[in-house]
Amino acid sequence: MFFFVAVMTAALATKVYRADITAGDFFSAVTLMSRISTPVTVLGGFMRVAIGNASSLQRLDEIVKDDGTTVDPNEEDKHLPAVPRMKQALRVDGLTFQYDVTSDLINLQDVSAIFPIGQYVCIVGPSGCGKSTLLGCLMQFYEPTDGVISIDNLDLLKFSRSSYLAQTAVVFQDGGILNGTILENIRFGNEKATDAECMEAAELAECG
Repeated sequence: MFFFVAVMTAALATKVYRADITAGDFFSAVTLMSRISTPVTVLGGFMRVAIGNASSLQRLDEIVKDDGTTVDPNEEDKHLPAVPRMKQALRVDGLTFQYDVTSDLINLQDVSAIFPIGQYVCIVGPSGCGKSTLLGCLMQFYEPTDGVISIDNLDLLKFSRSSYLAQTAVVFQDGGILNGTILENIRFGNEKATDAECMEAAELAECG
């Protein structure tokens, strides 16, 4: 937009030099362009954000259009036993996953890894290699096409999903504050957490 204003200003200045327009016309046009440029720039930024969030809006649309027939996964695994507390490692063996099983594209193929308890493990790779897909499988957002995800050599598919998720947590790279108090934000992940537990979590996060 600024480039357009600069080009138009130069063109108008040339017309003044050639006496095609008056100096008053020149200043009027430049003032008008400066007034228009800011709203147009803001509108362009809004459009970029809207386009970037289109995929998220599509996922929300699926939730809004849900007819209520979706089976609650927590209801499905109530008959399964709770997975024991992890003592050694989270393990992935021969993990394969496809978003579309009818496609030839394999998003993850024969991935094996060990995530020992008490240690930091980094998952690195170029964009599109499957890092987020792997995390989605580890969090049981997706069911693997093949392979096993286990805790201490116990296949997670044989245990309730809720008991496994109770042992997990997520720390986002860009955290946001929801509308409410700090205490309410901390308690969002566990509504039954006491004030003392919330204060301990705040101190661990160095925000107490």
